Amino acid sequence: MRKLFSILAVALFALSAHATVVTHNLELATIASQGSATWESPTITANAWEGIQYWFGDAESAFDASEYESLVLELASASAVGVNYVIYYANGTATNDITIEAGQTSAQLVLKSSKIQKIVVQLTESGTATLSNLYFKGYAGKVSEEVVTINENDDNGYLGNWDKAVKVWSGSLSGLGLQVDDKLVIKYTLSGSDDQFQIKTISNNAFNFASIVNPESGTTSVAFSLNSADITLLTTEGIFINGKNMTITGISVLKHAVLWTGTTEAGNWSGYQQIDASKLTNLQVGNIICVRLSDLTIDGESQVALYDGSWAEFSPGINHVFQEGDVVPMTVEFPVTYKMEQQLRGKNLLVRGKNFTMTDIFIKEGTPTNTVAAYLNVSSAGMATLVLPFDVPNLPDGVQAYNLTNNGDETIWAEEVTSLTADKPVLIIAPEGEYEFVSEEGASDDISSKTGTYSNGALIGTYTSINPLAQQTGDAYNYVLNAGTDGVAFYQVLDESCSVAPYRAYLSCAHNANAGGANLAPRMRIVFRENTTTGVDNIESAKIGGSRKILRNGQLIILRNGVEYNANGQMTK
Repeated sequence: MRKLFSILAVALFALSAHATVVTHNLELATIASQGSATWESPTITANAWEGIQYWFGDAESAFDASEYESLVLELASASAVGVNYVIYYANGTATNDITIEAGQTSAQLVLKSSKIQKIVVQLTESGTATLSNLYFKGYAGKVSEEVVTINENDDNGYLGNWDKAVKVWSGSLSGLGLQVDDKLVIKYTLSGSDDQFQIKTISNNAFNFASIVNPESGTTSVAFSLNSADITLLTTEGIFINGKNMTITGISVLKHAVLWTGTTEAGNWSGYQQIDASKLTNLQVGNIICVRLSDLTIDGESQVALYDGSWAEFSPGINHVFQEGDVVPMTVEFPVTYKMEQQLRGKNLLVRGKNFTMTDIFIKEGTPTNTVAAYLNVSSAGMATLVLPFDVPNLPDGVQAYNLTNNGDETIWAEEVTSLTADKPVLIIAPEGEYEFVSEEGASDDISSKTGTYSNGALIGTYTSINPLAQQTGDAYNYVLNAGTDGVAFYQVLDESCSVAPYRAYLSCAHNANAGGANLAPRMRIVFRENTTTGVDNIESAKIGGSRKILRNGQLIILRNGVEYNANGQMTK
């Protein structure tokens, strides 16, 4: 039996989680060779427990990693040997070492101190491993924390039965440059079952959060967003805190990242404000871009909108249309989506619109939103099967996806879809290249443990490598998409010479393409339905307008108004 099953469209597939983080990449090319290890950009060849060291310097000049939470090491591919790495700090301590076992691709070390002296990467056995990335990871949109020293003359912050107070005297916050939406943070330890506290000014004026606070059990701090009236009181009169059964351990102010402050009028789309790309390098999914307005005229079309530096609208469009009843001052918030963050990378941000005056543009941290991405390499064959454990609301540019069905005959019907549903395998058609499939809204990070098979019409998706012949039961016959000797097609599985890789799919139907013992390899015929119009697979019968796709002799042909194009958009005749 001829082996028809060669590797087709997917050369690489990986899953990764995107979160609200800020990263600092280390240049691998600057890592020096140490011991018997050799550095071959970026391959390490070494004996067991030997490797490379990345030096930052002595204790005084050590790298300041205070804004990061961990150090991440990634391998270019699943290494055949284990990789170990450890961080040494300027204070003489070190982290517990972490090992990336053979077959794994990444791991991260949680930082125990902010001053990093050196990083050591070793192999757990003699061999070779290739690194792809080494970077610090932390929380994006992290605001600067200005700690305010509390007056500790009252039992070091202890609050009794409303008979003791912790005081921050007048003017103590005046030099912090507070802005609306900054946060006042009160830190504490709890000591009783009825812990309470209250914040007021020295002259007993009330803040918007001045009502009695009952901290939740197990918490150590609470934050209050500041409005303009609060800021006036804080910077002119100071505060005092009283209450019972707790100890105030600190007072601080969290300041958001200011992108621009000034005055810009936006008339009939005639005025705009540009934010330089250098100020957006830490922008991540889950941040919130805020535009503060001081004046507004509502005429039914008044709105504020965001564009990238090339004046391209975001997809979907990022704009806020004002409604009757909106009053200034007000802040318009734009949560940063995955698509938005991708489009802004390396570009300026443009804020424009109609009938308003803006005075501030800044970033708030917001609520972190996890997104999960899958990476698919499509070969020159232009096709692949794909199943993912999460929904994908927007397909990558240049990618088309199809559900496949079969009625027991020799024809596979392909219906185009514009998004992917978790556990529903599809046929992917795209030019050669790597594509990223992203679940934009909060997909679970726990996706690597999925097993079993999942059906969608005639396709059966799998998250583990399986033998499609072993899956064949009853009247079903299984087919695998491959670049066989007779072109790209779904070929019938006749022996155990092939397997279906994780996140791929095979086709199962009641039609036996091999029943006639044809000289050609047994395969199925695909007919594409476009916009519910009956599809065609014969180029001669396609004498109508519009776009159709067909497979002829295993080759994908696109017909537009009677003209043929290949999968890369090139005219064939």
